Amino acid sequence: MRSVRSWVVAVVSVLLLTACHGPRLPDAAAPASRQVPDLRRGFVGAASWMPGDWVYFTYSASGTPSQLWRRPLDGSAAAQRVSFTPPAGSCNLGAITALQPLADGVLAVAASCDISDGYRGFVALLDVHTENARLLVSFPSFAGNAVAVLPDHTGAFVTAEAPDGLCQALAFFHTRQGLRPFTHLVTVGSSTFWPDGLFRAPADRPTCGSTGDAGWPAVTSDGSTLYFLARAAPSDRSDRMTTADGAIFRTPTAGEAPPVQVWAGVRAPTGLATLSMNGRTLIAVAGLIEHRSVVQAIRPDDGTIVRTWVGQYRSLSTSPDGHHLLAVKTGDAGTEFETLDIA
Repeated sequence: MRSVRSWVVAVVSVLLLTACHGPRLPDAAAPASRQVPDLRRGFVGAASWMPGDWVYFTYSASGTPSQLWRRPLDGSAAAQRVSFTPPAGSCNLGAITALQPLADGVLAVAASCDISDGYRGFVALLDVHTENARLLVSFPSFAGNAVAVLPDHTGAFVTAEAPDGLCQALAFFHTRQGLRPFTHLVTVGSSTFWPDGLFRAPADRPTCGSTGDAGWPAVTSDGSTLYFLARAAPSDRSDRMTTADGAIFRTPTAGEAPPVQVWAGVRAPTGLATLSMNGRTLIAVAGLIEHRSVVQAIRPDDGTIVRTWVGQYRSLSTSPDGHHLLAVKTGDAGTEFETLDIA
C-alpha cells in the first residue's frame, strides 16, 4: 500500500521544534546554526537519505553558494549546518553541487572550486560521524553537478556542465588512473554521440545543442551496473537541451560493453536513482513525461512502469535499505522532503 509522508519546514515551526527533544545526532555533531534554512524561499539543490533517517541536503539563499545541512527525516528537530572542509589536495570551496549516500555513514560530496582556483571541481568522501573528509577524485575544466561513487570507492561517475550551462557530459574518474573515456557511442533518436564529449580533447568537443549529451549517473548497490540518462539534440535545432528527448541507458561499470537503451520518454530530467523491489532492480526517473512532471519507477528489464508520483520532484535518493526513495519536491508551500514508497 502506498505510503507518502511529507513535511514542509517553515521558520516558525522549526523554532518551536528546537525546544523539543529530537533524535540523537551523529557523533561529534556541529552546533546548530543560528541561521535556520527557510525552505519556502531558499533553494535545496540536492538531498541524501542517510542511516538513522537523517536527510543531508544543500541549501542556498539570496544567490549565496550552497552549503551542507542536515535534519531528521520526520522534521522532529531543527536543521543543523554541517561542517565541510575541502580535503587536502582539492581546492578552496566554491559551492557544494551534488550528494550521494554511501555505506557506513559516508556521504559523497561533489563540489566546485572557488573561482580564484579556476573552473574545476572534486569529489570528497565525508564521514558524517567525525565530519572528516578525504579526496576521492578531482577533475579539471568542469564542475560536477551529479555523482555516483562506486561502492568500493575506487572511482566515480561525474556529470559535468559546460561553462555556459547549455549542455553536460558524463565521465568516469578512477582514483589512481584518472579519466577513463567511454569506448562506445550512444544513440538517442537521430543523435549519436560520446557520453563524455565535454571531457574529450578540445578539438573533439561538441558544440552544445548540436548533438546529444549525457548525465544523471546511478549505480546499483553491488556496483556492477551503471544507469544514466542521455538526451538527443533538440528537435527544434535550438540549444535548449530542456526540450530534448531523453532515454535511460544501462552499461557495466567496468566499461567493457556498449550502453544499452532500456527506456525512453523523458524530457527535462531532474533525477535518477536505482532501488530494489522483491529482489529486482528498479530505476526511478524524475522529469517531464507525457507532458506531466512526475517520478516514475520502472523495471529496466522490460520497461514496465511500476509506480508514478505526480509533482515537481528532483534530486532522487535511495533509502539505506534500498527499497524507498527520498525526493525534493517543490510546491505552493515551498520545498518539501518527501518519501516515495514502492509497495
